Amino acid sequence: MSVHPCELTDEQLLHACRVENYRASGPGGQKRNKTSSAVRITHLASGISAIGTESRSQHDNRRKALSRLRVELALAIRRPPRKAWPKWWPEVTTDTGHLHLSPRSHHFAAAIAIVFDALDAATGSLPDAAALLGTSTSNLVDTCAKAPQVWAALQRLRQHHGRPTLVSPQ
Repeated sequence: MSVHPCELTDEQLLHACRVENYRASGPGGQKRNKTSSAVRITHLASGISAIGTESRSQHDNRRKALSRLRVELALAIRRPPRKAWPKWWPEVTTDTGHLHLSPRSHHFAAAIAIVFDALDAATGSLPDAAALLGTSTSNLVDTCAKAPQVWAALQRLRQHHGRPTLVSPQ
C-alpha cells in the first residue's frame, strides 16, 4: 500500500507541492507590507492547498501551512482501511485501544487519515468504524470533535453516505 501524502516527510511533501510566497494583508504594520512572509502550499496531485500568514517569519508560516495541508490531505484522500497498524500507532492509542490524540500531535494528520479511511469503509457508521479501529464509538466521536475541520469533514462524510448529522459532544 502506498504512503498517504500526509505521512510523507516535509521534504517529500514539499517536492510534491507548489510553494508560493506573497505579501499578506492585515495587521502588522509596515514590516508586513514590505516582506513576502505569507506562504501558500498546494499539493499538485490533488489541488488541495493551505496557507500560513500569522507570523512575520516566512519559515514559521511555511511550517504552519505544511501542518494544515497535512490535515486537509488526511480529510480528503481516502484509501482502503489498513490491515496492519503503523509503527507509531501505539503513540496515539491506549492499551485498551482508545484513541488518545491531540490536534497538536505530530501524528494527528496521519491518524485522522486512518480514522477517515475506516469511517468511509464503514459508510459513515460510527459503531462499525470504531470496531475497525478497535475503539469505542464515543471515543471515536470525541476524537473527531477535537478539531472543528475534522468534525465538519465527519459530517460531510456521513451526509455523503446518507447518514444523519451528529450533535457535537463539546
